[in-house]
Amino acid sequence: MTVADRQRAIHAVLTVPSVGRYYGGPARSVTGLALALAASGVVVDLFAGTDDRWGPMVAGADRLGARLHRVRARGPHGLRVYPGLPRAMTDVVATAPSDTIVHANGLWTHDTRAAAVVARRSGTPLVISPRGMLEPWALTRSRIRKRLAMALYQRRDLERAALLCATSTSEAEGLRRIGLRAPIAVIPNGIDVAPAAVTQARAADRAAGAGGARTALFLGRLHPKKGLLNLLEAWARVAPPGWRLVIAGPDQQNHRAAVETAIHRGGLQHAVSCVGEADGAAKHALFAAAEVFVLPSFSENFGIVVAEAMAHGLPVIATTGTPWQLLVEHDCGWWVPPTVDGIADALRSATSMPAARLVAMGARGRRVSGQWRWQRVAPRLADCYRWLLRGGPRPAAILDER
Repeated sequence: MTVADRQRAIHAVLTVPSVGRYYGGPARSVTGLALALAASGVVVDLFAGTDDRWGPMVAGADRLGARLHRVRARGPHGLRVYPGLPRAMTDVVATAPSDTIVHANGLWTHDTRAAAVVARRSGTPLVISPRGMLEPWALTRSRIRKRLAMALYQRRDLERAALLCATSTSEAEGLRRIGLRAPIAVIPNGIDVAPAAVTQARAADRAAGAGGARTALFLGRLHPKKGLLNLLEAWARVAPPGWRLVIAGPDQQNHRAAVETAIHRGGLQHAVSCVGEADGAAKHALFAAAEVFVLPSFSENFGIVVAEAMAHGLPVIATTGTPWQLLVEHDCGWWVPPTVDGIADALRSATSMPAARLVAMGARGRRVSGQWRWQRVAPRLADCYRWLLRGGPRPAAILDER
């Protein structure tokens, strides 16, 4: 990008607590967003803390013009502060050669508070993506701390935002229910879609019944929110012959111990395996080996792994704690209550289907998944930035006022 191009471009200053893989969805989605925005012509500065457990989610995050600024993090998880962040962000905003947006991702953390302060003091429009942190389930966690933060600053920062970004219509409706009146854009998270040739070849293997035991896959953080104990109880109840359940992902809050205890208590050692974290090629291999994907979460504002599973041609079982009703609308999965009964009913249906029918469901899901390609998602957000800074017709991603 030439100097003249940079001067004409929109400049986005993004924050996220960390880009470490331990931090799951926001680390993945915000890093991917920064790279995709940069590829679409936005000048991007991404500020993140230095606590990158297990390394960064995306290596080389400074490519394509997305500059990654590492800010020293101090303090325990949940109370972490970034002493140098306000000054570093202020310097970048002050020297920006183009129209600038400050975009905070998440709530309750020092980095998002710093972003709001820098935006207000510099007169820069503030965009906030709550990323599910105002969902009812999320608000029950660390309730006292969040109520105090809401009273002291968080509500005020949300009300001062020029734009709120939700990842689903259901999240946007939740923002309206708590009285937030700023414009809301619905911008889903993006994914890198699996190569069609690889997916089609594996689909042929599935339809032919190749590969021995059939596999249902969960992939995500091992965290109480994910509903894994419900999934294990449902699996024990259904006990589908010829099937195995693979649970993959990093441990959080020592929840893997609870998962493994449930496996042993249910006598599921020969049918269920915990394989640990999987990323990159290992993650793609897990998708390729599975016939069904399961996300039994109590709450998700989006759930990137569902879109990734669909892109790999897998039918999906998701719960009504997630915004994935389109699984039913497009006949590419199940959308059931986040209960043992609901998950068991879906497992019973999925594991009794012929392989060819599951492949057909997965093919429909893969066609739907094209809408979440990063190269489609990022320009929608760039249009919203441009509208805030320069006016013009309201972008289609912004919901009608109520």
